[in-house]
Amino acid sequence: MGRRLVVLGVFAAYFLCVLLLQRVTGAATASFGQQETDEPSHFLASVLIRDYLTSGLHERPIAYATSYYAHFPYFAIGYWPPAFYAMAALWMLVFGVSHGSALLLTATITAVIATLVFSVARRWGPAAVGFLWGALFLMTPEVVSASTMFMLDLPVTLFSFCALLALIRFSQNPDRVMNAVLFGGFATLTILTKYSGAFVCLLPIALIVATRRWKLFAKPTLWLQGAIVIAICGPWMFFTRRLMNVGLPSAPDPVHATLFSALQSFSALLVYDEGAAITVAAVLAIVILSLRRRWTPEVFLYVASPVCLIAFLLPTSVSNEPRYLLPAIPAVIALAAAGLSTGSRAKTPGARIASWAVPAILLAAGAATCAAQFPHYTPDRLTKLARYIAAQPHWRGNSILLPATVEGPTIAAIAIEDRSRPSYVLVRPGKVMGDGDWFGVARIGFHSREELQAALQRESVNTIIVDRQAPADSKLDALIRDAVDNHPAQWRRVAAIQPGWEIYQEPAMRQAAGGSSCFQLKTLSRLKNWNPEAQHVSNPDCPSEASTNPTVKP
Repeated sequence: MGRRLVVLGVFAAYFLCVLLLQRVTGAATASFGQQETDEPSHFLASVLIRDYLTSGLHERPIAYATSYYAHFPYFAIGYWPPAFYAMAALWMLVFGVSHGSALLLTATITAVIATLVFSVARRWGPAAVGFLWGALFLMTPEVVSASTMFMLDLPVTLFSFCALLALIRFSQNPDRVMNAVLFGGFATLTILTKYSGAFVCLLPIALIVATRRWKLFAKPTLWLQGAIVIAICGPWMFFTRRLMNVGLPSAPDPVHATLFSALQSFSALLVYDEGAAITVAAVLAIVILSLRRRWTPEVFLYVASPVCLIAFLLPTSVSNEPRYLLPAIPAVIALAAAGLSTGSRAKTPGARIASWAVPAILLAAGAATCAAQFPHYTPDRLTKLARYIAAQPHWRGNSILLPATVEGPTIAAIAIEDRSRPSYVLVRPGKVMGDGDWFGVARIGFHSREELQAALQRESVNTIIVDRQAPADSKLDALIRDAVDNHPAQWRRVAAIQPGWEIYQEPAMRQAAGGSSCFQLKTLSRLKNWNPEAQHVSNPDCPSEASTNPTVKP
């Protein structure tokens, strides 16, 4: 009981630390999408599942999601697997749908990972020293950044580290079925959170090769692990097979022109994620463990985790982003603790001082590095806009053209305030006013404000949100501003909301055209790779619909 209270207290301390980080960086009072454009998509996917669970389940999931997308077109379930979204949906059933609730879940996940690192490190030293090793996880640059957002990288880190710990237990007792079930279950959760988490499937092979325990191939429990993963992940991956390459660049990142250059790039990213101090500590730990000949299967797996992750990423065309290496950090810190905490229980003063000094120095160095690299968020300016819209009950059903540079964050903000989701037909300029793909708008489909105005009238868009603070280089926002400013007879300003928002509406307030409009057909065509049944009958008056890029982001 006392041990559990210690773990609970450690978790609470880490949790409060993450909440403090969210407050200091400004994330707690910001809107979605300021650091990563995918953030609103993850949030809205979670809200979608949450709303489906409370809808009475009267519709098939695909039909419900298609209708939902027609109103709130900013989620990508299918390209990203559903495990984390389902977990977040259940979280929102308890804690509500809000930006704060989402960050609370992120803080919980981050604190759980740090607590697991503490639980591992305390085996080689006092609990207080283990606490420092767990805190070190919180003070790595990429963890600080990830802990301020609602992204998939921390959940992948959590589930993959749990899978690693389960595999360590399996290596110690391979005949116990529960150990195999635990690894298979956590590996499944990792993969069904993000497909890059499939690197965990390489870990059992790495264990056998590194320790030369070839007899494990004869263990039914080893094959049970794979059977669990295939049985659960297989059907989902088959169902979403059309989306496997959606969102991936058509060509590798130039930095990854060769396998060697990719290896250099990912290794550099891992060092960046950890910070120089932890990297040096991990190298020293390897040297010490080698000299003392203490290469246990557990230590081998701590080394194997980052190696398998990089090996899995090498042949892919993913971009050069540090967050992809985030799942390796807990294992690297555990490795450092295993090597540098050796002898920390000795009674000599020098050993006791060293056991404290090493993680304390690393923690101080990590805190100094993070302080210089803190993400900085600007205050939320979307909530006032969303609340104003939600306070106009007669606007429900309106077709609303959104500001181009903050499409996703605006949809997320409106979804939070909309108590009867989805109440509006939200139109994304980046998808209906040009030809865009996962990586942005390649070509604007209108050459003048007159062309846009004609399209808006044809499409029955009756409400436009104008961002007067939009970046000067945003051509779509500039085109929207020109359309309303130069057609005062068609667009009447009904609200000015500080800072920088203006809402315009048609005097006649026509009803939205619904699923038959070209804008809506083009929006729904984004689902073609996800589900062919989502395709509506083509409108012959929509010449651009047939040429929609099939690899655009839903």
